[in-house]
Amino acid sequence: MTEKKLTNYLKKSFFTGTFKTVVVILSTVVLLPLIISKIGMQNYGLIALVMILPSMVGISDFGISKTVTLLLGEDKDKKDANNIVSNALAINLIMLLIIGVILYILIAVYQVPILGSNLDIDAKLQSYIIFVGFISLSIMLLNTLFTAILEAYYMMHYINVGFMLSSVFMNLYIYLFSIISDSIYLLLLAPTVAFLTVTFYFIWIIFFHTKIRMGHISFSKIKSMLNISYKFLNISLVNALIIPANKYFIVYFTGSTVTLGLFDIGLKIALIANSFLNSIAQPLFGVFSNINEDKEKIFKISKQVSSILFLLYIVSVVGFYFIGLDVVNFIDSSNAEFLYKITLILIIGISFTAVSEPFYRALLSTKRLKAAFILKFLTPIINIIFYFSLFELSQIDRFVYSYAIATVMSSIIIIIFYSFTYKKG
Repeated sequence: MTEKKLTNYLKKSFFTGTFKTVVVILSTVVLLPLIISKIGMQNYGLIALVMILPSMVGISDFGISKTVTLLLGEDKDKKDANNIVSNALAINLIMLLIIGVILYILIAVYQVPILGSNLDIDAKLQSYIIFVGFISLSIMLLNTLFTAILEAYYMMHYINVGFMLSSVFMNLYIYLFSIISDSIYLLLLAPTVAFLTVTFYFIWIIFFHTKIRMGHISFSKIKSMLNISYKFLNISLVNALIIPANKYFIVYFTGSTVTLGLFDIGLKIALIANSFLNSIAQPLFGVFSNINEDKEKIFKISKQVSSILFLLYIVSVVGFYFIGLDVVNFIDSSNAEFLYKITLILIIGISFTAVSEPFYRALLSTKRLKAAFILKFLTPIINIIFYFSLFELSQIDRFVYSYAIATVMSSIIIIIFYSFTYKKG
């Protein structure tokens, strides 16, 4: 890819990413207050509980999506593309079967209270939450494979649109389902329907904009892919566990879906801000995978993009500091000040990861997976250390502060590490 094409691709990705963020913000600002007023924070917390399992898609993926992007990037003529995708799909199905069997044994055979014993909801609803979460996880796993394909084909702009549709439809379906029926069982299906809608969108894009079709499944190819993917899994394991683990333990220790709901809203706003910044860095893994031998060029691009992201990060934090209270007051006026505080802290922490993202993607694309894993593993370690250090704070404050501090510190370490070692590998 020439310098001009790279610039145009990054611009296209950034503008679609920005458009996605604006639309997601508008849909959230318009629909979330309506949702909260219609279903209440407790039921919103139950929806957040459903989302814990699909948010662990990075573990179920077993590193396959990153492997697909890497292998498709290395396959310059895309002659083996169909076989790569078909074998990746086979691995995903095997992983889902294993997870499904494990969940069934834990729930049906051993009757393990997976969601904890402090939740004030009946066993039938708890089982339903896990079942719907598993279905959502299955769909998310498929969507993750589709995004990996599109990233390898330099179609991040279509991925941005897909992410936008996912967020918008989720809010829209939750609100529509709450109007249609008072059934909590129907309401909890809303995220699943939203993910499925996006699945059909990705299938349409791949079918009409790439030559990807079903290929041959080979056990030797599966074994070869797994030899690569497990290294990505080590990294994904950290990323996939950190947020759902915090959510899970909030529920486990407090037994309050209201507290989980507030944390989820603050997290959602912080992730929207981070998504805006990441729209610049997101295409870089596909780009770097195609030029992974030119380490000087990768480092140069990483520095340039990271500098831009840092300036945008400052603007985002300052902007929310001044207008954030009005935003959260519109969403939930009864908890506005508390929600503003935790959201600001999460924005400061989570959004800073975007500044280090170019360097992190450079590590992945140059196959320095062990280093990437160790650096990412610092996040939960720091998270745990600060959680126990801040014992004088309330439970929710301990989770919020420790997670924000961990994300900032690990991001700084990633930047410093890669800057001094980018010639290795």
